[in-house]
Amino acid sequence: MHSLHLNYILVFATLAYKKGNPKMMKWYRKYMTAVGILGQLLFYSEFVTISKNQSAQNVSLFGFICSLIAVFSWLVYGLLIKDKVLITSNIVGAVGAILTVAAILIYQ
Repeated sequence: MHSLHLNYILVFATLAYKKGNPKMMKWYRKYMTAVGILGQLLFYSEFVTISKNQSAQNVSLFGFICSLIAVFSWLVYGLLIKDKVLITSNIVGAVGAILTVAAILIYQ
C-alpha cells in the first residue's frame, strides 16, 4: 500500500517537473515541506522519551550523531542552493537532533 502511494507521488512530481506546471510544483513544494518536517519529528519523540524517563538506555549516541551530521549536511546544502523546503525541514531536524544528542549525553 505504501509503495503504491509512493509511486503516485513520484509520478505526480515527475509530471509537475516535466510539464513545468507551476501550480503543481507549488503544491508539491508544500507537500514536501510538510513531509520533511513530519519526518524530523522522530528526534523530538526520542528527546521527549529520554527526558521523561531520564534515561538514554538502549539509545545509540553514535546513531543520533550520524543523523545530526546528515541533517546539518542537508541544511547547508539547502542554504547553498537556496531551497526553502530543505532549509525549513532540516532546521526543524537540526534542533531536534541537537536536543536528542544533548539528552543522550545528559542521561547516558
